[in-house]
Amino acid sequence: MNRDEILAKSRAENAAEDERGRLIKLESASVSRCAFFILFCLLKIFVPLDDMGDAALNLLFFGGVFSQFTYQAIKQKSVGDGICSVISACFTLYSIFSLLSALGLP
Repeated sequence: MNRDEILAKSRAENAAEDERGRLIKLESASVSRCAFFILFCLLKIFVPLDDMGDAALNLLFFGGVFSQFTYQAIKQKSVGDGICSVISACFTLYSIFSLLSALGLP
């Protein structure tokens, strides 16, 4: 094998590994999102929170969801992710205003 053939073979092998790494990152983000959602639901159901704690928890959750969907919408140019991003942005803004209200700010 000459130098060019070795380089071409190495690039092909590395491209497959890069694709595998990207797939693992996507899967881990999905698992992380599911775990975050389950924890959010458990906290909402079993932990009594006042208005401030409830608004802070909502802001944490919806802010995270908003950032993930926005990133995916930009990177993948996905309309579905864009719609979910807009919806989660509305919940994030509502959570911000709820938290400000619970803190006594206008």
